[in-house]
Amino acid sequence: MKTSSIHIINHPTLRGYSGYSRELDGIQSEGKTIEELFDKIRLLIEV
Repeated sequence: MKTSSIHIINHPTLRGYSGYSRELDGIQSEGKTIEELFDKIRLLIEV
């Protein structure tokens, strides 16, 4: 089974962090902490 990588580009903002995926259109989110951001991104990818 071949595995693939999904890159998440994240940036600090005045309210926390925002991030998006280069490989998956429409995957973008924001969070107060970097952990919250990645949790939200994981949830979007699962859906």
